[in-house]
Amino acid sequence: FASTAPDLKAAAQIFHKDRATIACANCHGDKGDGQGKLSELFDPRPRNFACARTIAGVPDGQLFWIIRFGSPGTAMPANGDLSDEQIWKLVLYLRQLSR
Repeated sequence: FASTAPDLKAAAQIFHKDRATIACANCHGDKGDGQGKLSELFDPRPRNFACARTIAGVPDGQLFWIIRFGSPGTAMPANGDLSDEQIWKLVLYLRQLSR
């Protein structure tokens, strides 16, 4: 997917509120900075996607995998309710947060 305005808007909606269970922003924060309202409940804390150094070293495929299947040893859950297309749009959105 290209970083088009419609794709990024769709991803922002998923990140912030369009989730059946809990929005990504509740843990990762509205700005993706890892400071969501639930972030203090977790150890390790949610990833800071607003930090370019943090996100630059993570390949797109790895971000996809983590969103789809979760991250062992963390509170990051699997997201089997999202389509592949939605996840790829989220990957684009996460890249935008670090700019």
